[in-house]
Amino acid sequence: MQTRAPRANVPSNPAAETGANVEECVERTHSLALKGVDVSYWRAGAGAPVLYLDAEDSYGGREPFLHALAQGHDVVAPEHPGFGRTATPDWLKTMGDLALFYLELIEALNIGPVHVVGASLGGWAAAEAAVRSPHLFKSITLLAPLGLRALGTPFGDVFIWTPPENARGTFHSAEMAQAVLDRPMSREDTAAALQSRYATTRLGWSPRFFSPELTRWTDRLRAPVHLVWGDEDQIAPIAIAKSWTDALPHARLSRVPACGHLPHVEHPQAVADKVASFIREAH
Repeated sequence: MQTRAPRANVPSNPAAETGANVEECVERTHSLALKGVDVSYWRAGAGAPVLYLDAEDSYGGREPFLHALAQGHDVVAPEHPGFGRTATPDWLKTMGDLALFYLELIEALNIGPVHVVGASLGGWAAAEAAVRSPHLFKSITLLAPLGLRALGTPFGDVFIWTPPENARGTFHSAEMAQAVLDRPMSREDTAAALQSRYATTRLGWSPRFFSPELTRWTDRLRAPVHLVWGDEDQIAPIAIAKSWTDALPHARLSRVPACGHLPHVEHPQAVADKVASFIREAH
């Protein structure tokens, strides 16, 4: 039997309840018991609900993007089960499991139908969730998503790259890559990074970063779809975007120049503006 927090005990968005201005809304971190795991999630802003699903990396740097997006939206950003400091549940075996978990989270937080924004592995999870329950999504924004492949264009092999290769393959900015390599890591930080890497391996090792099932069911992505991709992405090269646009002819593709695999980290305000504009159109 699954464990679900009673709806009455779920922390609500104070700005949405009081009618406070977005600028007055204080960000908060909550914890929710769901499906046998305590999941922490960040929440801030007021307006249309937006579910942000993070990338698989442990580099951080998402905060400027999330703060910008929270200027006009109720942003909920959970930590993936099994990643970082969140325990690995026994049921987490495939991307389909992660997708179903997020459908449970949308229901538990009573935020659906929702605008979803997913980065890399989080984009893959968002797409997997949306093909299962299309009615729960108002729009789908995918930031250099994994999940579909392009024949002849392999994903970057993050599993065999050294830490410097991973950092330089993730960021177009040499300064950002070096900052990642130079940052001090506590024992807890190292353990969280290793757990994230283990979870990524579990979900994306074989087939490598794509799902044959998702490939067959992309027509169930019925909400408007927005793809945001860095031109210099070495992990999910821009050529892979064509697999998405071929499968979803009406999807919008926004290319970000001088940008690697995490456009919302390298260019947070510009990408937040693109995402917010798309959400307004789809709302």
